[in-house]
Amino acid sequence: MVVEAAYKVTLLTPQNVQRGSTIAINWTFSGIQTTPVELLINNTEKQSITVIDNDVDLAKKSEIWNVTVDNGNYVFCLRDKASYTYVYSDAFTVSQAKAYYAQTYKNNTYQPNNSNDQTEGSSKTDIIIGVVAASILGLFFIIFLVIGCRNAEKPAAFFFLYLLAYILPPLCVVLVFTNDTDVDPGRFGKVFHIVFSLIGTLAYVPGAIHALYWVFVSQ
Repeated sequence: MVVEAAYKVTLLTPQNVQRGSTIAINWTFSGIQTTPVELLINNTEKQSITVIDNDVDLAKKSEIWNVTVDNGNYVFCLRDKASYTYVYSDAFTVSQAKAYYAQTYKNNTYQPNNSNDQTEGSSKTDIIIGVVAASILGLFFIIFLVIGCRNAEKPAAFFFLYLLAYILPPLCVVLVFTNDTDVDPGRFGKVFHIVFSLIGTLAYVPGAIHALYWVFVSQ
C-alpha cells in the first residue's frame, strides 16, 4: 500500500523469516518526512501489535530487527502518528528456526567416513599380498618336496626329514608372530611360544641350507 502525503512510502515484504534471526525491514521512500512515524508488526491471527521502532527515520529506507515474535502470520506496518495513516506490507510467515542439533546430526550422519574406507582398503590389500606370498612359498615348498622325493632312495624318510628341516621351523616362527599379545596366554602358553621361537630361530637357517643341499647337490 502506498500513502500519498508529504512523502511516499511502500513497505516491502520479507521472505523466509525465522524466529530468533536478524532481518532487514526495507521500504521505498520519496519526499520529505515531516511527521513522526513508528514501525509495527501485527499478528493477523491474534490481532496483536508489537512496536519495533517508535521513531523511524524513513530516509534510511531500512530497519534492522531481531525477530522476537512467536510463530505465525504477520504484516509490517508504518503508522504516521500525526495523520494516523497506515502503510502495510503483504502478509508473511514467521517460522521456527531449525534446531542446531538436527543440522549437526545431518552433517555428521550422512557424510562418508573416508578414513575408514581407506583403512579397510589397506587391510584388503595387505591380505591379498599375504595370500599371494604364502602361495608362492607353498609352491616352492611343494616343488622342492617333489624333486627330493623323486631323487631320494627312501622318499618317505626324505619327506619326514624335509618336513622337520624346512617346514617346521618357519611354522614355529609363524606361531610366534601370530600370537595375540592382547590376551594373557598363561604360563603354559608362554613356555610354548618361547620353545617354538627358539626352535624356529635355531633350526631355520641350517635346516633350509641342508634341505636345499639335499635336493640339488647330494642326489
